[in-house]
Amino acid sequence: MIIRLLSTELLRDFTDEPVLRERDQWDRLRLLALEKVAAACLDAGDALAAIEIGLEAVGIDEFAEKPNQIVFSAYVAMGDTIAARRVYLGYEEKVRHSLGVHPSRVFRDLVRAKTEGERVRR
Repeated sequence: MIIRLLSTELLRDFTDEPVLRERDQWDRLRLLALEKVAAACLDAGDALAAIEIGLEAVGIDEFAEKPNQIVFSAYVAMGDTIAARRVYLGYEEKVRHSLGVHPSRVFRDLVRAKTEGERVRR
């Protein structure tokens, strides 16, 4: 129930400046809340919930790196390294094409650590 509430946009069809300010604040707060819940789910071993909630956060701000990291890590935790790699590559392409930047070193190091571990196990 709380996740459904956090997934809800605030007054989507209104364009008044005060409403836009409140909507931006609501979006920022719900993004942070969804990130925290997704990270807690991942820490608790519920990778599927972490993916679902992380994707809700990505839907709020597709350029936010933390929810993409959580979704990446959750796929790795489930053993789906292909889906994890797809998350990273999609995010990398999006920020490079739209913003002219690369994912942070933290995200790149996370990918490297998770994929190197996968190569070693084979």
